[in-house]
Amino acid sequence: EQWSAVVSLRLEESSDEAISQNRNDPSINLGWTHDYETGQFGATALLSDQSTRVSEFTDSGLLSGDNTRKTRSWSVNWLNNLSDRTSLRLDGTVSNVMFDGLNTAGLVDFRNESANVTLNYTLSEQIEIFSQLSFSRFKPEDTNSLNSETKGINLGLTWNVNEKFNMTSSLGASETKSENNNQISNQQNWQAMLNMQYTTLRTNSHLSLSRSQSPGSTGSINETNQLAAGWLYNMSEKDEIALNLSWGQNLTQNKTETKSLTAIYTREISLSWDFSLSATHRNRDDGLFSVSSNSAMVSIIYNLSDF
Repeated sequence: EQWSAVVSLRLEESSDEAISQNRNDPSINLGWTHDYETGQFGATALLSDQSTRVSEFTDSGLLSGDNTRKTRSWSVNWLNNLSDRTSLRLDGTVSNVMFDGLNTAGLVDFRNESANVTLNYTLSEQIEIFSQLSFSRFKPEDTNSLNSETKGINLGLTWNVNEKFNMTSSLGASETKSENNNQISNQQNWQAMLNMQYTTLRTNSHLSLSRSQSPGSTGSINETNQLAAGWLYNMSEKDEIALNLSWGQNLTQNKTETKSLTAIYTREISLSWDFSLSATHRNRDDGLFSVSSNSAMVSIIYNLSDF
């Protein structure tokens, strides 16, 4: 049996509450995993409060003041090794998302239920292929929004090229059926993903590209293109630097683009203490307005080595 718990509290004090309110955001993530002879079974529960300035920049590109996104979700997963080469995995998640604040115009509370079935087959020590069937039900609380059901299929492979380089890719299609006031519409989309990672003794680099559909806080399914890249370099046994770049395009929200660039320096002071300095630049552009922000953060980290 394995048990896990991640608990955090984020406190913010602002010099101008008209732009950014004082905040008190808790987060709790609880998990349990049971291993048995041919696989494992697990369950997780998440409770998280987050500023919409952060969550909606990432998910939809929509910014509507400093509100709070409340996420409550429950997940179960089951993995079973059918043979030496074949395994079957089932995943299910139920999420409830609510918005609270003085100006939540454009944001819609919603419930999303999803299930995935993944079959993996190992061709060799280096190559594994997989197929995945997915189903999700999206229920916005706004009566003017569409209830949607999405079915999808993906085919992909994982290739460990050598000890330093590995990649995972998939390609598939999905169909979304939406209904509102007895009016039904169907929409077909394609989806794809490519993840690459290259690791050496002192560096780690990764690149991720994807097109996907996901439940949106505006009461509709968001179709997005995303790119993420990162590079980490160990300058010495105690010093490391990292660069992270992300770009997203929300096709549902009039091709709204978001960009983020973060630089991080981390220093190990001792076995128990770490020091970190980071700077982030973010930009959002919807074709009519462009907004940006710059932030810097200093972190002092204490590690409980015996915990």
